[in-house]
Amino acid sequence: MKLLNKYKDGLSLPFKTSTMRTYIFLLLISFAFVTAPAQTVRYQTYTAVMKISATKDGQQFQWENKKISVVLDYKTGNFTCRLKNTDFYDPGHPQNFETDTVLNQLEYTLSGIFPIRDIIHQQTIRQDYKVELQLTNQELMLNQTILFDMNIMRPNPSGGGNYRVFTMEGKLNNAETGLPAFRKFNDEITIRLGFNGYAVTN
Repeated sequence: MKLLNKYKDGLSLPFKTSTMRTYIFLLLISFAFVTAPAQTVRYQTYTAVMKISATKDGQQFQWENKKISVVLDYKTGNFTCRLKNTDFYDPGHPQNFETDTVLNQLEYTLSGIFPIRDIIHQQTIRQDYKVELQLTNQELMLNQTILFDMNIMRPNPSGGGNYRVFTMEGKLNNAETGLPAFRKFNDEITIRLGFNGYAVTN
């Protein structure tokens, strides 16, 4: 069959109207599937808190921050935690975490990769892991590796579901990092991070 038929009025395609409509419809459907954005699966956190404890002159100090942002990618295991120094507080000690006004509103980031396959397929209620996270801050040119002990609780391992409770603890060497907020504090700074996560698709 020739692709084009000659008529007195010009050129025309040798397709019937109904066939042409079906063809165009199938093309539109195929285009929609190709251009549809891929869905991203991640752990959505409902509650998150970070606590920092340090000692100075024999006295224990503890600061708390509930305004942190935590994101865990369900597919890659990429983890990111963002926090600001001015969001920490200690009810037992009214003074601010940062007393130097020059350092106000500094944003710190903890990032790394979680063993996501092991976390997803965890068969026990509790499981311990070790993960290394990078503590970074551009203004201070800070890039420090911290080893965290991570405990993950899966409340209902036999019933399915992707709900998890993450509890982490790491030690920051004050002498190595030299953070202005911890001047005159002992060398060992304890960082505790806890958050609840549930796998969602968006």
